[in-house]
Amino acid sequence: MKLPQLPFSVTLMLTEKCNLRCKYCYEVFSGNMKAKTMPREVMRKGIDRYLNAETLALHSQINWDFVGGEVFVEFELLRDALDYLIQRYRELGLCPKKHLHISLCSNGTLFTPEVRAWCEQMRERIGFFGISVSLDGVKAVHDSQRSGSFDALMETFEWWKKTFPEGNTKGTIVPETLPHLFENVKFFVEDLGLPRFYINPTFEGPWTERDAEIYGEQLIACAEYFLGRPEYGLLQNSNLLMPMHIRVEGKRNWCGSGTHMRAITPDGSIYPCLRGATSRLCPLGPIDTGEDRQKLVPFFLYTKYNDDKECDACEFATHCPSCVMQWKEDTGDIYVRSKSLCPMTKVRCLVSKFYTEHTTETLVFPGERHGEDSMD
Repeated sequence: MKLPQLPFSVTLMLTEKCNLRCKYCYEVFSGNMKAKTMPREVMRKGIDRYLNAETLALHSQINWDFVGGEVFVEFELLRDALDYLIQRYRELGLCPKKHLHISLCSNGTLFTPEVRAWCEQMRERIGFFGISVSLDGVKAVHDSQRSGSFDALMETFEWWKKTFPEGNTKGTIVPETLPHLFENVKFFVEDLGLPRFYINPTFEGPWTERDAEIYGEQLIACAEYFLGRPEYGLLQNSNLLMPMHIRVEGKRNWCGSGTHMRAITPDGSIYPCLRGATSRLCPLGPIDTGEDRQKLVPFFLYTKYNDDKECDACEFATHCPSCVMQWKEDTGDIYVRSKSLCPMTKVRCLVSKFYTEHTTETLVFPGERHGEDSMD
């Protein structure tokens, strides 16, 4: 199966402020009372840096992601950012209703009446406007990690589902919540009626062999559950298991960091991806002068196996998720693999192989599912 061409992704971290203090937050400013917010002039420079003829000549589409912290903590700045994007697309002769693609990630607790009305307006003004919300599972699990925010999230959850029918929930698994994975997945499907969900273990863990056993038991229960619900389309509508007939072969950057991703922090620094930005790893340059392209070369020269004999011998190497910024954090080098998630990944691949062999699901890539075309 041929993979579609990936668009260029630009993430603007509008603020480091958040109204929650989630236990597993990997952002270095988590809990920092002096968290920064992006000045408006930096926001505009960040947009102008990548919304130009050069970028549009190299990529069929630009995906704009706005994140925090919690992005709705700075609602006025977010609103200004989207208004400016609409203005700039029009100045370039591009219809925002056709070409503009914007995604937000939120904890879902700040959907005030004003915010909801604005979101509904934006759905009518641009080509794609989507919001994903963070949801870890049942109330006890979610509240244990996400500052007791379950009830606040549920207050407007049905509005979110109706307004963003293509939206995703993003869940995080940590050792403490791992034994509840199957319970959480059933809750997503049976109680909330979610058409799709995303949930995955943190890179950090720390994960043990016993955790991998529990993960396997939970995934097997999930796989058997969905084999009895073939109409759901698990491989299409979640990342719980992987489509094992799609492989990432050869010398290729799996995650896109530094190749087709950029992220900009509130102070106007450019990084290869969001994880690099939040951990302040591999800065590429300031927004005023632009990125140092020599610093991007290592990301394009990145190889899948990096002459790692253990990885070369692994039957699941071509399916292994690779976060090069996590490698940088753990090993100090984007070319030296971190093995922190290996036990969990191998179990996930084994269960995915079982599921793939017993399902007749047909995959449709997101662009096809959402009816999105190129920027022609």
